[in-house]
Amino acid sequence: MTWNEARDRCPEGVVPACHNSADTVTVSGPADSIAKFVAQLQKEGVFAKAVDSNGVAFHSYYMSQAAPALKERLQHVCFCFCFILYVTVILITPHGMKCP
Repeated sequence: MTWNEARDRCPEGVVPACHNSADTVTVSGPADSIAKFVAQLQKEGVFAKAVDSNGVAFHSYYMSQAAPALKERLQHVCFCFCFILYVTVILITPHGMKCP
């Protein structure tokens, strides 16, 4: 399904949220609305599946309410990228400390 098709077909409360490729779109909305929409698409033969996001709707318009607080908190996270063994280490530094 293209972005435009998703935009035109999403029921109320469900929105296209991430344009993954030319014919793959992530949609977001309340769990019950997503379940109904996925079932409808599958019945029509459209590949669709619900993805368990562990209770965090990263692509949701609801997240915009949390964006300012998240941005402020991320100012205190130091990302140190280590290429040895392809491991990424994330150091959480106390407020006011400098990253190494």
